[in-house]
Amino acid sequence: MPHSMPSPEVAALTYPDLNSRPKYRNFRHHPLIERTRLAVAFENVMISGLDIAEFDYASCRSIDSDLPPTFVYTYVEEELFLEDPFITALPVEGTVVTENEVYQRCRPSRRLAQVLDRHNIHNRTYFLLRRKDYVYGAVGFTRAEAFSREEIEYLSMVSPPLHQAFTKPVMDRFAADNLRLSSGELECLRMASMGLTTDEISIATGFQKNTINTYFQLASKKLYATNRSQAIAEALRRHLID
Repeated sequence: MPHSMPSPEVAALTYPDLNSRPKYRNFRHHPLIERTRLAVAFENVMISGLDIAEFDYASCRSIDSDLPPTFVYTYVEEELFLEDPFITALPVEGTVVTENEVYQRCRPSRRLAQVLDRHNIHNRTYFLLRRKDYVYGAVGFTRAEAFSREEIEYLSMVSPPLHQAFTKPVMDRFAADNLRLSSGELECLRMASMGLTTDEISIATGFQKNTINTYFQLASKKLYATNRSQAIAEALRRHLID
């Protein structure tokens, strides 16, 4: 059964490394989710995907949700994702996918429809997170009543920061475990992304200037960047720094 999760920050500390972290994690409450629910009422939420381009780590999948654990268990054990139109019939373009729209093109299997109905999961609406043609994640919401256009616009706006809030701890661990970026390297990249010079970073951190330059050289190599600017851009793209 999926593990319960009080918050993504706690979960990031619970598992000693990425390989031991379960792909599917259930949580009950999270402050950002509750605030979003105050603006737009919904039943359940699902945050999936990791922004890890060119890395085949666990198929780059990570899923946090407050969906009923029994539904998640059935969905995974019976591999219903293989016949789920939301997975198999994703649009080539666009960022919003609604259940009614998908079902007009591809109906769910009888078993999937049965499992969804049994757990009162209706009107699934997914907000795809894209970078050009690459879909790296999604945030989904469910509700008995279809979402209005205004509600969809609002949820579309808040989905990227929700996704980042849940996945940043995983991305931080990925940076440490797979890219081997040190805290000093990340701090220098973060400050440089804010426009600070080497001298200013040295004053702010207490690092010697030659240490800072070494951090940038090492970070650039690990991020497959050819210079400091490219390393900063890549770190921002991967959400390794804010």
